Amino acid sequence: MLVGPFVTETFAQAGPHAGMGRPSTMTRPARPEKMRHGPPTPKKGPEERLEKLEQMSAEERRLALQNLPVDRQRKIESKLEDYKRLSPDAREQLHDRLHRFESLPVERQNRIRQLATQFGELPDSRRRTVRDELDMLRVMPETERRSRLNSAEFRNRFTASERQMLQDASSVLPTSDQF
Repeated sequence: MLVGPFVTETFAQAGPHAGMGRPSTMTRPARPEKMRHGPPTPKKGPEERLEKLEQMSAEERRLALQNLPVDRQRKIESKLEDYKRLSPDAREQLHDRLHRFESLPVERQNRIRQLATQFGELPDSRRRTVRDELDMLRVMPETERRSRLNSAEFRNRFTASERQMLQDASSVLPTSDQF
């Protein structure tokens, strides 16, 4: 049960036996060193982090990333270089997609992240095939997509784990006109 700070502090100062002729055995609870007032600080999304990294000098970026594992640092640097090579239109499209992703419910964002991890673990030889299929599923109307997912051709072309990934992705990812 949550008790207001006034009640908690008053009770702690007076003790449970206040006014009963007994000494107080209760002490004041420790206060957190830094109490927050007002709304929580919003977390930075991928777009803000990307812009911040892009605006940093190489030395500032090195310092900002120094506590990450080396492979993670390299991956971030590589992604940043890829981003810098994008055309302004492609950057704008990426920003729009990131904004739409951030507007999704957290559970859906997490599921999409899990699927992206699974997709990244596919062998290179299968990744393109699965990606092409997902792109195709995302532009299909719902009835056509269900028919495709239940077809013999789909079952024969993909492994059980790939089929599950595609089914999950086609249900959780926004359609191509939404994303």
